[in-house]
Amino acid sequence: MIAKLCRFDLLIVDEWGYVSVDSLTEELLFELFNRLYETTSVILTTHLTFNEWETVFGNKKSTRSMIDRMTHHCHILETGNKSWRLKSAMEKHQKNAKEAKDNIKK
Repeated sequence: MIAKLCRFDLLIVDEWGYVSVDSLTEELLFELFNRLYETTSVILTTHLTFNEWETVFGNKKSTRSMIDRMTHHCHILETGNKSWRLKSAMEKHQKNAKEAKDNIKK
């Protein structure tokens, strides 16, 4: 599986850290990112800070090593910790509530 993923020019990992991983998965991910290092572009999305990655991966050393490799030649785009999905839902809810209130007044 790792060899197949290494053939791509770009690997996209969405919702990094959404679920914790067991030690075997952690080792496989470490091996994958170690092989991808300086050869393959990676886009990774997450709501976690780098310090929080250790909660997903139990091994502090391998976590730090993955962060080191991933950030060596990267562009970090921070969008903030607020979910745009939640913001959009809240705006829609407020709009619907206002429309309902306006309809009652009529």
